[in-house]
Amino acid sequence: DDLPQNSNIYVKIEPYNNFGSTTSCTEEVFTTSFAVYACDPFISETTGELIYRSPQINLPNVVGICSDDLPYTISTDDTAEGFRWYLTNIGSDEKLISETSSVAISSPGKYRLEAYNIISTDAGNIECTSSKLIDVVASEPATITAIDVTNLPQGKTILISVTGTGQYEYALNNLNGPYQDSPLFTEISQGKYIAFVRDKNSCGITERSVDRDITSRDFPAFFTPNGDGINDYWQYVPPPENYESVIDIIYIFNQFGSLIKQINPKDKGWDGTFNNKSMPQADYWFKASFLNRQEIVGHFTLKR
Repeated sequence: DDLPQNSNIYVKIEPYNNFGSTTSCTEEVFTTSFAVYACDPFISETTGELIYRSPQINLPNVVGICSDDLPYTISTDDTAEGFRWYLTNIGSDEKLISETSSVAISSPGKYRLEAYNIISTDAGNIECTSSKLIDVVASEPATITAIDVTNLPQGKTILISVTGTGQYEYALNNLNGPYQDSPLFTEISQGKYIAFVRDKNSCGITERSVDRDITSRDFPAFFTPNGDGINDYWQYVPPPENYESVIDIIYIFNQFGSLIKQINPKDKGWDGTFNNKSMPQADYWFKASFLNRQEIVGHFTLKR
């Protein structure tokens, strides 16, 4: 038989036979709960739709907020008759912090949203609840720490390195994208580029020029080693723009292809001599060897 919900039920069983009944049996009591099925979804006989008695919570599992926006208010558009927000810390009790559809968040952490509807039953009103644990994480604009450029036969690769607490996506040359999750771009043609790094939680976009490649035009076209203290040495001078290519060593050849000098890009440079003898005015060739790209070959003039 159906028993009343949320009620104390008293039971006493007294065995008996032809000689009479026993008198030593004790009375037992138990309490019924609300019917488990009271909050189960059901199919409407009218529309055939599945009807949920408990609210449906559609908030995401992770909510990103900008660090400079704290305190921050999180709101739900879910439909329910009541709400309860709890601050949930591992190893401690939950703390009720709101009983409305929104809650003011003062710090990142774990929060639980409980939404409920009131359902009438024969034994009285009960709450049909739904619950979701939400991880609130802080986000911030990225800091671009480096942009590594590598030249390959099929095009150059650009690798953007960043720091920050956010979740980031990357684009080249267009503030509006398209953006990609990977910081690595491959088979990129030659040219000038700007890197854009966007926080996925809308906390800002950081941009930086992709350091351009060195070309033969970045090496001096001539020098005049006449001892006047002006332009007496031939040496590579870094351009004013940022660049990523790293020169390892520079070789200098005469017009017949003979090696006459090799110089470190950090040294003073070539003074126009070979075996302590001044070289004649002429065109000379150089070959710059790099640590992270293909070599560059060019020429320059020694003037006297």
